[in-house]
Amino acid sequence: KAENRQAKAETREVRAELMAENRQVKAENKQVKAELNAERKEHNREKKLLIKMLKESGRSEAEIKSYLNSAALASA
Repeated sequence: KAENRQAKAETREVRAELMAENRQVKAENKQVKAELNAERKEHNREKKLLIKMLKESGRSEAEIKSYLNSAALASA
C-alpha cells in the first residue's frame, strides 16, 4: 500500500509538472502568434503604402505587380 501511495504521489507530481510546462508552452505559442500577426499586419500596411505611392507616381498596375514580385523574390 505504501508503494502504491508513493507511486500515485509521484504520478500527481509529474502530472502537475507537465501541466505547468504545457501552460508555459501555450503562453509562449500565444506570444509568438501575436508577434507574427503584428509583423504580418505591419508588412501589409507597408505594402499598401508602397502600392499607393507607386500609383500616385503614375505606375501602371502591371509595373506595380512586377515591382512587388521582384521585391518578394529579393526578400526570399
